Amino acid sequence: MTNVLAQSFIQPDWPASLNVHALQTTRIGGVSAKPYNSLNLGDHVNDRALHVAQNRQLLAPFVPTEPV
Repeated sequence: MTNVLAQSFIQPDWPASLNVHALQTTRIGGVSAKPYNSLNLGDHVNDRALHVAQNRQLLAPFVPTEPV
């Protein structure tokens, strides 16, 4: 699943300093069920807290901090 997740990232191609990075996730590669399918990272909606935690755990190896 981690491979699917990494392949779905959107990364900008922009002129920025070498220490500036950005990453946009899609809904592909997570564990949430409908209507939050699949990679819901938002803990402010009615998705199961366990699913949100698992999705954030899947994302963690690819980002230096918690998602915002």
